[in-house]
Amino acid sequence: MIILLLVSLLSLLILYHLIEQQRTSRMRKIISKVPGPTKYPIIGSSLEFGRNSVELMTNLQRMAADYGPVFKVWMGPTLYVVLSDARDVEVVLSSSVHLNKPQVYDFLKKWLGTGLVSAPAVRWKSQRRILTPAFHFKILETYIDIFNANARIMMGQLEKEVGNEKFDIAPYVDKCTLDVICETAMATSIDAQLNEESQFTKSLKVVSKAVLVRAFKPWLFPEFTFNLST
Repeated sequence: MIILLLVSLLSLLILYHLIEQQRTSRMRKIISKVPGPTKYPIIGSSLEFGRNSVELMTNLQRMAADYGPVFKVWMGPTLYVVLSDARDVEVVLSSSVHLNKPQVYDFLKKWLGTGLVSAPAVRWKSQRRILTPAFHFKILETYIDIFNANARIMMGQLEKEVGNEKFDIAPYVDKCTLDVICETAMATSIDAQLNEESQFTKSLKVVSKAVLVRAFKPWLFPEFTFNLST
């Protein structure tokens, strides 16, 4: 029974790989001139990424040095073009045409649904038009007190690190940002910075880690295999 299950799983992975190859054949011709690390069947160039986010950033910096400011990597059968020059990034982010999200954004849908973060281009455009007035300067000015209050809390938390040669500031910024978003957009205080036992914060860490782990394991891309892993 186990052998049959493994054979079935392998067959599905191979079929998925072949379908993706057929779907992206034109793109492969276009992208063939872009440099990048060696691509292997099924796993792509995933071996180049490392075991965690720190190794990933180090390896991406190394690849940028080796291949130039524009290079390609394959996450399983999915192609990513990596830009390391701010001018290239500006061109992409300023585009009003290329608005569709890559596949990894689909991993967020069970958590966030199809809001601005993960919505397809057509829905994103309509939702963006609705939300844009909410970010007018006059409205943002009404949140200054909330921004300042949470910034002061973050500064107090950072005092724990005084005397350390170096430390990771990301967790402090993440919690401060979360408090600001919840208090301004949702009119709810969760005290992410001060309440280490916050259930919402803990749940957020769990689901974020699950999405990140899935994003770097191509065999978990299909819903079928991902559901088996959970």
